[in-house]
Amino acid sequence: MSQMQEPEKSSSNSQQILWVSPSPPKNRSVVYYSDIHTAMAGSKSIKPWVTVVDSGIGQKETVELLSFFKLRMPAVARVVKTDSDDVEFLRQLVNDVGVFCCIDADIKGEKENFILDKAIEKYRETSSRQKILADITSQNKRLEELTQNLEFLVEERTKSIESSKDEVAKKLRSLRQLVAFIKELSLSSIVDDWLLNIGSDVREFHGVGVPFLAFTPPNGTRRVITFRGKDLVEVEVEVSNVIGEMRSNNRDDQKFLANLFQRPIASVVAVPLGKETYSPVLYFEHSLSGASLIEFTDFLHQRLQPMMLSLDRILIEQQTRYASKQWELTFDSLQDPVSIIDLEYNVIRSNKSFYNLKQKNSCYQIFASRTNKCQGCPVEKAMMAGSSQSGRIHIKNKMFEVFSFPVGNPPTNFINYYADITNERKLFSRLVQNEKMAALGSLAGNIAHELNNPLTGIRSLAQLLQVEADKYNKADFKNDLVEIEKATERSHKTVKNLLEFSRPTSLQDSEVVSINEVIDRTLPMLKTALRDHRSEVDLSDEKLNVKVNLQLLQQVVFNIVLNACQAMSEPGQIEISTHLIKSHKGADAEIWVRDTGHGIAKEDLEHVFEPFFTTKEMGQGTGIGLSMSKSIIERFGGKIFIESKPGTGTTVKVRLPLA
Repeated sequence: MSQMQEPEKSSSNSQQILWVSPSPPKNRSVVYYSDIHTAMAGSKSIKPWVTVVDSGIGQKETVELLSFFKLRMPAVARVVKTDSDDVEFLRQLVNDVGVFCCIDADIKGEKENFILDKAIEKYRETSSRQKILADITSQNKRLEELTQNLEFLVEERTKSIESSKDEVAKKLRSLRQLVAFIKELSLSSIVDDWLLNIGSDVREFHGVGVPFLAFTPPNGTRRVITFRGKDLVEVEVEVSNVIGEMRSNNRDDQKFLANLFQRPIASVVAVPLGKETYSPVLYFEHSLSGASLIEFTDFLHQRLQPMMLSLDRILIEQQTRYASKQWELTFDSLQDPVSIIDLEYNVIRSNKSFYNLKQKNSCYQIFASRTNKCQGCPVEKAMMAGSSQSGRIHIKNKMFEVFSFPVGNPPTNFINYYADITNERKLFSRLVQNEKMAALGSLAGNIAHELNNPLTGIRSLAQLLQVEADKYNKADFKNDLVEIEKATERSHKTVKNLLEFSRPTSLQDSEVVSINEVIDRTLPMLKTALRDHRSEVDLSDEKLNVKVNLQLLQQVVFNIVLNACQAMSEPGQIEISTHLIKSHKGADAEIWVRDTGHGIAKEDLEHVFEPFFTTKEMGQGTGIGLSMSKSIIERFGGKIFIESKPGTGTTVKVRLPLA
């Protein structure tokens, strides 16, 4: 009996798979038969791509059924599901039946789908090869039909020509030579062999030399080839020598060959052989005349059609190979990666810049070494929109602009072009950072100009009023004035820190500074970011001096604390502390910044220091803060670590060697 099963997720079509097993497969759409007899009868009305036979129907029956399929449907990929380890049975399957593969009877799901898809792919390749062979066979069949017609003509003429046995024998020999000649031409696969066969065929005419062939190969450079002994001689042609019909002893032909080969040329018979695409012309140098020349031209007329058909076939095949090679070279010469993928993200073809395909088959596995789709990949958008889309993906320390172009309507494949924009983004990010610092410097300068003078006046006035308060014993009034003086001092210090933070600097401007002092200078500039969170600052009493650039270390602390604030969507807690770390290698100073945010996912943790990597929404971050901080710390001989677990927050540790 047969029945259709509901499919599970698979690219296999029900009409492509004929399934024979004691029980129907679950969750799969196939043409199902339970025994050998119904399968043999039912297979005559369908054209499957893959046959799957479960050896549970019997080993003997399995071999018999697969042999039947092999005889009736040789191109179909044959798959056997078996749990048998019988060596003789397996040998019969492989050697006698020619199965595509044997798989364990327990294999189900995606692995089974993968094997069936490979079997369908094998069927397609076999069908494609058979189609190509059919096309070649069709051309050979035309030549064979011509041969049969000529043989029939030989037989007919043999019956009618009885008056002259010598003439009949001569013509019969000529026709048989022609048949043999056509067969030889049909076997020629390159122009060299074709020309050798022509030369051998005209050898009976003693006054005819080796032939010359002028033609335009697929590369577009017209040339003339001939043989000198056993060596092929090939000369490029600078002038056109195309003719319309066969001609004898034309002076232009003699002059053309004489100039080309730099020697005297005797009389010439020129034979045009067809299409303007290649414009082939066959030349024969000869010393014939009169009846001998007429006999030779008649001889060529008889062979004209077979020569044209066979040469045209050879040149078309050569052009196809050349075009395929040119496309492959062009594809591989692109410096940017290019790939062609299917709807399942499997790579069908790629250039060398993308990857040399081995075992992996998904674009994200091959290009990004991932187990799932790349974040920012535009293929899904292109699939939905049916038009080209673009997106940006991160691969290790690089950023790519990916352009995805759908092929077909609806799309069946996608061409992905990967443009490396890493340097461009780095330059852009540096430009943005420089503009930010320049704007901050300008703002700091204006603030310093506008605030320092009034603050100086307020401080001076507070000091004078303190003297007056001493005269009149106003202790409470004096205490208030002292607080005013301290507030102006703090304001002066804040303005000074802001100026120093925004001042242009470089790695060469290193000095010994206290990390506690760096934190004290930086935190006032983060009051806006910290106002919604509870912050705890615990600075070590140890002397934690390090040799760094003050402004660059401030930028690192600023970036890390700002990231911690942004990681908490709700009011939370930030702990900032400094520590002395001792080990057998020496002593280091560490800055710890701990938040109570949502944490960092495990798969993202290894990418946080990559340039432009960010999990924030578009416009909320550039993805260069941590990358820049890591670069700065490492240049001063330090390290930066991140400890995080989703749901429990994140701790960033900056370690620097003590000065």
